[in-house]
Amino acid sequence: MTISASPRDVKSNIQTLIKDGILPAVVFGKETASISLSMKKADFAKVFKEAGESTLIDLMIDGEKEARPVLVSEMQLDPLSGRTIHVAFHQVQLKEKVTVEVPVVLVGESPVVKNGQGVLLTLINEIEVEAFPRDLPKEFSLDISGLTEVGMGIHIRDLKIADTATIKNAPDELVVKIDNLTVEEEPEVAAAVSEAEAIAGVQATKELTEEEKKKREDEAKAAKKTDKDK
Repeated sequence: MTISASPRDVKSNIQTLIKDGILPAVVFGKETASISLSMKKADFAKVFKEAGESTLIDLMIDGEKEARPVLVSEMQLDPLSGRTIHVAFHQVQLKEKVTVEVPVVLVGESPVVKNGQGVLLTLINEIEVEAFPRDLPKEFSLDISGLTEVGMGIHIRDLKIADTATIKNAPDELVVKIDNLTVEEEPEVAAAVSEAEAIAGVQATKELTEEEKKKREDEAKAAKKTDKDK
């Protein structure tokens, strides 16, 4: 996979480049100086769709005789449109191992999810892998059709990878899991009280209070009478 780029003047207007279909970029490496670049947005979109962030790309810069082996290191997105507005390439050494995040791709369909008895939880979207640049997997494809019961899942230890690469995540980590559906109970709504009922309630309370007051007065009078008789 090859992509072409041209050296870019750092003083160039980035917004103008983007409007003209040009993507600003930079390439950096352990033993090379950083170079500001520009390339066609359409070219990058096509290459990235196939390579992702874990497949080597041959970066051919105008004026250079040999392509540079690079990985997509970082992409800057426009917060409003979500479009890529800048990309950084990491020039790697082919004889040195690198560690990258490899995406998880789900295939198939869980029958438990399909019939509405459970919900699929994706707990890890990317898996950390160490390998020589040419041995990096593009993605981890997980078939979830075998998850037939609530509680079943796929762990890191269940993943298959070539002997030339190493997964850095803990083996017991869950990548995906089928969980119970949770239905939130609707809060109870108190019955509406009519104006007439509210008034009747106030009057009943008032009457009860007056009765209690009269009762206490009668009890007080009776107590005084008893003291006099003594």
